[in-house]
Formats: sequence, C-alpha cells, structure tokens
Amino acid sequence: MECHHCEWTPLHFAPESPSNTTNAPGPGTRARRCRAKTVQERQAVVAEFFSFMRMLVGCSSLIFIVMLVLLSLPASKLRAVGLELTKYAMVLGLVVLVFSPLDILPGLPVDDLFYIVGAILTGRSALKDRETRLLFDEIELKELQAKAGKE
Repeated sequence: MECHHCEWTPLHFAPESPSNTTNAPGPGTRARRCRAKTVQERQAVVAEFFSFMRMLVGCSSLIFIVMLVLLSLPASKLRAVGLELTKYAMVLGLVVLVFSPLDILPGLPVDDLFYIVGAILTGRSALKDRETRLLFDEIELKELQAKAGKE
C-alpha cells in the first residue's frame, strides 16, 4: 500500500546479483522511495488515517441509529416518506428485473409477469401513501393556520 508521500525514483545501486559485479544501476531501473523522512512521520500519517476512519464510522453509526428511531415512530413524517421511497425503489427494481436475463423458471415468461404485476401493485400502493401523506400535511397546515388566526 502506498502512502501519499511515495514517489518513484531511479535506483542509485542495482540490486545485488551474481552477474552484477560492478554494482552499477541497470538501465531504466526504478524503485519506490517514501518522501516521509522518519518512521514517526509515517506512523503519524497512518494514525491520522485511522483517526479519520474512526470518526467516520462513529458519525455514520449515530446517523443510522437516529434514522432507525425516527423510522420506528408511528406518527413520524420521515417514516411515511421513507416507506413511500422504499416502495418506489421496489417498483424500479421490479421493472429492472423484467428486462434482466435472470429468471426464476428458465424458459417460461411467468416470472416476468409476476414482476410486472408486483411493480404495478407496489406503484399503486406508493401513490396511495403519497396521497395520504399529502392529505395529512394539508390538514395539519389548516389546523396550524386556524390556531394562528385565533391567537
């Protein structure tokens, strides 16, 4: 694995071999040499990389846990949007499977029919979820406007 300090430089001495008695560099011989001067600098680079990775994994885990909690709440808007988007992604996957050469039963177009029917039913369900979500958003907006008008 190369670090960002490494560069290719010409060799000053050719590798030791029985035929090379003069120890002169061969034509076009190159070697990788790290520009980091000390072992401590190289260790600092590696430590910095692992520090970044630890922070990345920690933040990603925190975001994932928060998303799971918000998706599990029954009245969460994120849950409604997340389920709707998941259904749209499933429709896209089923449509891709229709044109895919993968078949459950080779030689029979039955599975393609199932993919099409599944995509249509899932799409209708996603559209119904969207209508319901928009209706609830409209009702909530009217309630907030009525509440603001009373005060």
